Amino acid sequence: MGYTHYWNGNITPTEFNQLLPIAKAIIKESDVPVQYGRDHTSPPRLSNDTIRLNGVGEDGHETFMIVADEQREFCKTAEKPYDEIVVAILIAASEIAKDFEWRSDGNASDHKRGKQLIASIQWC
Repeated sequence: MGYTHYWNGNITPTEFNQLLPIAKAIIKESDVPVQYGRDHTSPPRLSNDTIRLNGVGEDGHETFMIVADEQREFCKTAEKPYDEIVVAILIAASEIAKDFEWRSDGNASDHKRGKQLIASIQWC
């Protein structure tokens, strides 16, 4: 069983420049391995306008991608371990970008690990 995260709005290039190092810190702090692509060898894509990642192997599901631009997206993580990283990045994005919001089919207890992860790094 899984659930889906949904997000929409705009992240300006300036806001994305603030989000990118936080996303890198989230990934580094988490003990969950992530990748980009299905080859299981590429690191997550973290560029000046894109954050793109997935879990590794059987711990992956749909690829999470957030960009510096107007967006209306979703990602089903199937409650795989990389969900904590996705939730933490979405929390950070919603705090940084004034025109960005997210919601989830999950509830507060489903987001607990993501909230703990974002709280464990110094970013505010």
